[in-house]
Amino acid sequence: MSSMFIENGVLDLVPFSSKPPSYQCDCTNGSVYYWESVNESIPYTDFYINNIAYAIQATNACQLCVCTEDGLCYTPTNNNSYNLNFVPYCEGQSCHMYGIVYNQPFFPEDTVIDSNGKSYQSPLPYLDPLGKTSNYLKVVSISCNGCSVNIVLLFFII
Repeated sequence: MSSMFIENGVLDLVPFSSKPPSYQCDCTNGSVYYWESVNESIPYTDFYINNIAYAIQATNACQLCVCTEDGLCYTPTNNNSYNLNFVPYCEGQSCHMYGIVYNQPFFPEDTVIDSNGKSYQSPLPYLDPLGKTSNYLKVVSISCNGCSVNIVLLFFII
């Protein structure tokens, strides 16, 4: 199973609209949700058949922060233009929640940047499969309150 922590308040702004989680574990600042793996490794196909765990698009009320397994946190380069899907996928016993960043074709700079200021270059979700060696983000948490220390450390405490 793949899991992801979602901070309190995020689902009030952007509720689940796709594949519901199998179960959840409530914490003080949010909940850890668990999803069964999808069978399809091409992210766009999962989106097309409505088999993604979660999706979030630009909203004025959300200062998005997405943190990954490697301890980095990402924020949109443009808070008015981003689109991310989250897909639970297992390859063998290795399960991850993959963050799929859809760049606008005419605005490739509308992506996310990590906590070191480096711009993220997403694989092509129409062609590049998910998997242990893919370059998709391996997401552990989402917040709409920016990248505070609490959201970064919370995953490692749980």
